[in-house]
Amino acid sequence: MWSAKKIEMPNGLTVYLVENHALPVVAAELVVRAGSSADDTDKPGLAGFTAAMLDEGTPRRDAIAIARDLEMLGSGLGSSVGRDGSDLSLHALKDKIAPALGIMADVATSPTFPPAEVERVRNDRLTALLQDRDSPARIAFTVMWTDLYGPQNPYGHMAIGTEPGLHGIRREDLVRFHASAYGPANAALVLAGDVTEAEARKLANDAFGGWKGGTAAAPDARRTATASERVLVVDKPGAPQTQVLFAQVGIARSDPDYEKLNVMNQVMGGLFSSRLNMNLREQHGYTYGASSSVLDNTAPGPMILASQVRADVTGASIKEMVKEATGMLEKPVSDDELKSAKESITRTLPALFENTSSTAGTIANLFLFQLPPDYYQQLPTRIDTMTADAVFAATRAHLHPESMKVIAVGDRKLIDPQIHALNLGPIGYRLADGRPVNASGKVALPTP
Repeated sequence: MWSAKKIEMPNGLTVYLVENHALPVVAAELVVRAGSSADDTDKPGLAGFTAAMLDEGTPRRDAIAIARDLEMLGSGLGSSVGRDGSDLSLHALKDKIAPALGIMADVATSPTFPPAEVERVRNDRLTALLQDRDSPARIAFTVMWTDLYGPQNPYGHMAIGTEPGLHGIRREDLVRFHASAYGPANAALVLAGDVTEAEARKLANDAFGGWKGGTAAAPDARRTATASERVLVVDKPGAPQTQVLFAQVGIARSDPDYEKLNVMNQVMGGLFSSRLNMNLREQHGYTYGASSSVLDNTAPGPMILASQVRADVTGASIKEMVKEATGMLEKPVSDDELKSAKESITRTLPALFENTSSTAGTIANLFLFQLPPDYYQQLPTRIDTMTADAVFAATRAHLHPESMKVIAVGDRKLIDPQIHALNLGPIGYRLADGRPVNASGKVALPTP
């Protein structure tokens, strides 16, 4: 249960198999260790742009033929890009999975990047970027990633990229990125559903056996270069609420302390009954909800407390967020808190394997984060035997409220005085795209 068989193909492709013969369906996910952290420094958004172009044409099929052929098989192809990886996914009836995988392989290994489609997809992504600028949450996360890591760091931008980056990407950049990043040694194929090991080997070999190339090394996102300001404010005039993030760089997904911090996170802000939500929502009525998270990343990723609060209580809300983060170092988790946190994690595990598609997506993370094939199978035992002392020790080792950044997106004329009164440290100002501005709202020029 919840375990995968790992198969290594002769060309270097890793195959994970999860057999489930309850229904005659199979889900497939191809994951490549090439997300936005692999973007060229001067071309943020390159990985996402490349992934969006994969199904726009191959030597065998144009975009319409790809969609038509998949539809005739009762299937469809999806793609997504994160910081650490890109993936293609599909599902089909068992008797249609072989030709569906053939189309997936065609798209993944032989995209032609038609020039006309490059411009259309560029415009689509620029439009999506503009839509992000209307979302206080997306603005806050844009500022957070840029300022926690620095704009030159592989983690220092959103996966969608930036306007200059998207404008600067040319077709030859897409071709080059694909050639370097997409290859069997840098990828894994997950098959979940009504398929045996012998069938999985044949499916993988028939579809991807001739695949070569793609040996790009994973980027090093550990080099952080944070901004000098402790507090970062983005003005959104007239906003009745303020989006607040309280964030720091934490640990990698593969770190031995990750599971302990995940338990801690449930207590801090992961559950409805968490300390943070009970404080901001139930006790003070500042918000409809407050949460925290420990993000999954190959390199050390952020630890975040977040809430959207009433503008008039922005300062008070930030004060309480600081208090709750600091309290995790002062007040160990109680027996009741530990029990609730453990149950939350273990009882939600089945949802990760609810169907073949979710199973394939879950198992793909094993490859992305270099976890063992039986990781999820053994996880409940590790969680069950975890002690409050172990959780507290990991919390003290990795949670640092005194240096966490505060990002606030809201009506500056209302929230600025509240934030200044907290005396948290230097305050800086940003535009919605993350660029620094001075106190008068003008773009800050780089120092000569």
